[in-house]
Amino acid sequence: MTASFLFRNCKAIGGIVLLTIATAGVACAQSPAAAGVLTEFPADTQPLNRKAIEERLSGQVYTGTNAAGIQWRAEYKDSGYVFLNIANGARDSGTWRAEEGRVCIEYRGTFPSGCSELRANSEALYAKRDNSAAVIVMRKQ
Repeated sequence: MTASFLFRNCKAIGGIVLLTIATAGVACAQSPAAAGVLTEFPADTQPLNRKAIEERLSGQVYTGTNAAGIQWRAEYKDSGYVFLNIANGARDSGTWRAEEGRVCIEYRGTFPSGCSELRANSEALYAKRDNSAAVIVMRKQ
């Protein structure tokens, strides 16, 4: 992925960058905290084991808003496929797998693959990319 791609698309995929594309976050002008994005998991969240992650994601659709205020939608199929759509038209798909405390996604297109720690409370799932400072809120649709 080139620097020009990162700068051109940073605003478009900023929050998704923080969820699934941590490398692009470096190109963004604002830090996660300055953009009003969570940088820590809420105190009432609990870590999830592999089975709990599979149960929460499999066959479900989650939505959220990225740091740039753009909405996204992720559909986690029972088959292990994931489809990510961003309101600006950007999209990708790939496979997902649950590990102890985290979900890992292998994208087939332009979004870099990687893992995110997952925690939950009664309101939502919260994802933090292994090498990112931002915590993204994932709400079940």
